[in-house]
Amino acid sequence: MDILIHRDSVTLSGERQTETEEARRGYHRRERRRGRFVRTVSLPFVVDPNKVEADLVNGVLTLDLPRAEEDKPKRIHVKASKEAGHG
Repeated sequence: MDILIHRDSVTLSGERQTETEEARRGYHRRERRRGRFVRTVSLPFVVDPNKVEADLVNGVLTLDLPRAEEDKPKRIHVKASKEAGHG
């Protein structure tokens, strides 16, 4: 499996390989399925690719996609000053 992070999107690609086998009285059956897949997911924020973590446990992929610092909202404090000449 490959994971590609590009700004605000994640692309997962890989190849599936499954094999099933069944043996009953009188016959034996084996099936193999293969196929490539590609999925791209758009995110509502830019991801920091240096902090991405991925885990695959029991066939479940978990991605931790932290928001990039430069994409986080920044609070701007406004200084209030008295205007000269009024009074």
